Amino acid sequence: MRAPAAAQRQRAAAPVHLLVPEQPRHGVSILAGQLARAAGARVQDAWSLPRPTSGEAPRAHLHLSDRLVADDPREAVARVHRLARRWRLTVTLHDVPQPADGTSFVRRVETYREMLRPVEGWVTNSRVERDRVVATGLSPLAGAVVPLPLVPARVRPRAVARPVPAGSGVVAVLGWVYPGKGHEEALRAAALLGDAPASRPTVVALGAVAPGHERDAASLRDLAQDLGVRLRVTGWLSEASLRRWSRRVHVAVAGHRNVSASGSINSWVVLGHRPLVRDGDYAREMDRLRPGTLALLADLAPDALAAAVDARLRDQRLTVPAAARRWRLEDCAAAYRSWWSCP
Repeated sequence: MRAPAAAQRQRAAAPVHLLVPEQPRHGVSILAGQLARAAGARVQDAWSLPRPTSGEAPRAHLHLSDRLVADDPREAVARVHRLARRWRLTVTLHDVPQPADGTSFVRRVETYREMLRPVEGWVTNSRVERDRVVATGLSPLAGAVVPLPLVPARVRPRAVARPVPAGSGVVAVLGWVYPGKGHEEALRAAALLGDAPASRPTVVALGAVAPGHERDAASLRDLAQDLGVRLRVTGWLSEASLRRWSRRVHVAVAGHRNVSASGSINSWVVLGHRPLVRDGDYAREMDRLRPGTLALLADLAPDALAAAVDARLRDQRLTVPAAARRWRLEDCAAAYRSWWSCP
């Protein structure tokens, strides 16, 4: 049976999507699979050889981060170049280098420049990232911007005005556990919200410790003990487990110090939370795209964050996002199809 004409046109506009098989739980890998399905694209293991073809090389798209592709920067570059010899390759850039990378910034800039050298086109998930690619001279090609989508999920029940009882509040940070995500700020804020550990909110890290950051996680546990705040690190969560946990969360925090695109911020919104987000260029860009879904804080110092958390524990209606009908997965896939169809 032939596929409907609309589905055939959809597949024709979408190149093969190359998925990195080693990290199926990585947020970038999950997003790549979701977009491939929404765009009607065929998916393939990035490192397996395609069937021999005659004539022009087939088109393929890769969601690309240096750390996702390989642990070693030189191997990451080599792998992308090998792909570009087999495919007419376009990429979506994730985790674009920024000065906040510290001592690794110069090395990562060179890695991304070399990875981009053989590709035919690139996309970022925010204008902030595209501007950074241009400013650092990573590619002579003009890039496109396709924001991260909101992927539908079962959200928690609508919140009510009555206060959360003292000691039963849950403040959560979502995603990999590593420095600069807001875990420390959440702990220090929680320490100000009660006279004893039993009266303070619990801080929950919804996610696993990022590889190589075990000592940082241990330091967070030590800090929590010193401050008298209960801390729980859940480890990796399935989608069903994350939904269950989200219903227990009273205040969501996304305190990234350095961010230019964030799947965890979007995840909070689709789970029915309006997260407290550190103000910045990317946060403002997303706030303009989906008004009323984020609560921007200029200052995540303990006093300021504690006041924001306390207000939300007293009135949970402040934690409910406005209806976010803009820029869902289907919109994202349509933007990609339009970009792929351009000559």
